[in-house]
Amino acid sequence: MVDERADKLDELWDVYTADKQKTGRSHRRGEQLNVGEYHLVTNGIIFNLAGQVLLQQRSFHKMSRPGLWTAEIGGSALVGETSQQALVRELSEEMNICVPAHQLRFLLTRRLSSWIEDWYAIKIDSETMPIRLQAAEVIAADWLSLADALHVMQNNHKLTEANLISKAATLLF
Repeated sequence: MVDERADKLDELWDVYTADKQKTGRSHRRGEQLNVGEYHLVTNGIIFNLAGQVLLQQRSFHKMSRPGLWTAEIGGSALVGETSQQALVRELSEEMNICVPAHQLRFLLTRRLSSWIEDWYAIKIDSETMPIRLQAAEVIAADWLSLADALHVMQNNHKLTEANLISKAATLLF
C-alpha cells in the first residue's frame, strides 16, 4: 500500500550540528529540535534541454506553503541519507523524475532556523522523461521560460529562490 499523505509525521531525520556534522542521533519529524541542532533538507531546480524551468504547485494539504507555485523540488533527508540520495528519492516520488546522483550539480548550502538546505541544479530531457505528479505533494506542474519563472518567484516574494534559479541557469547553460 502506497502512503499518499502530504506530510509524513513518522519520518526520522538525522540530527546535525551547525557545521553540518551528524551528531549520531535521530529526530522524529514534528518534534522540536534543541537550539543548535538541525535536520537536512535538499532541494533541486530542474531545467529541460531548452532552458525552461519546471515549476510545481504544492498541494493545498501541505503543512508549509500550501498551494504555492515554486521551483524547489525536494524535501527532508531521512536517517542515513545524504542530500543527494534524498533528492534522487524525492524527485522520483513527487514527479517521477529519475536522475542519478552524479547528474545533480551542487549550488549551495544554507543554514536556517532548524534546518540546513543543500541546493542542486538539474538538467533533464523532458521529452524522454514524462512527469507524473504525486497528488498528495504536487497538484500541478509546468515548464516556464527562465524570465517567466523569475517573474513568478518575484510575485510570490521568493527572491532567494529567484536568485537560485538564475544561479542554476548560469551553472547549467
